[in-house]
Amino acid sequence: MDPSHPASPRSRRLRRWLIGVGVTVLILGLYAFSLNWFAQQLGDDMQKSMRLPTTAAEHETSGGYY
Repeated sequence: MDPSHPASPRSRRLRRWLIGVGVTVLILGLYAFSLNWFAQQLGDDMQKSMRLPTTAAEHETSGGYY
């Protein structure tokens, strides 16, 4: 390719499409990463706030006999 000739419109158009696709993939990747991170944080917080159900044996006052 001769450097004195400008790039053809087709190659410029292809370059713009490739840049646009690259930027879109980057943005979607960052969105997916941040969504996953926030969901993980929410799940951890919810798990910390849950209480396990107590068993009847913990509240038994008659010495463990039924």
